[in-house]
Amino acid sequence: EVRAKVTFLKIRVKIKGFIGWEVQIKRNGDQQAIELVMTEYREEKSSSMEWWKWLLSALGGITAVIAAAVVNLAVRLKIPGLPKNVFEMPMEAVAWPYYEQLRLDSVALPSPVVIAGTPKLLEA
Repeated sequence: EVRAKVTFLKIRVKIKGFIGWEVQIKRNGDQQAIELVMTEYREEKSSSMEWWKWLLSALGGITAVIAAAVVNLAVRLKIPGLPKNVFEMPMEAVAWPYYEQLRLDSVALPSPVVIAGTPKLLEA
């Protein structure tokens, strides 16, 4: 989960990005590689104004309330998204050079990291 909170035109803007990862083990010759693959990506965007701004607009009449709501909606529609490739760029395969001693069967995340494998002695 990634969160960003910023202020634009004195209106609070929140962006939350939820990323799901899956660990894949690939064989590359006499080695194995551990890769993280993004399986899910979604984001939530919201904007809000302080209560006193709504109170002041309510005191100004229905026109001021509508104007405040339109400004809040316009800011909400202009919230940029978090680019997906930001989360994909740093992900590189990690080589597992000990394939001769231990063949990886699975890697479980998030934490603690659980690595399961088959030792060379047990393989038929």
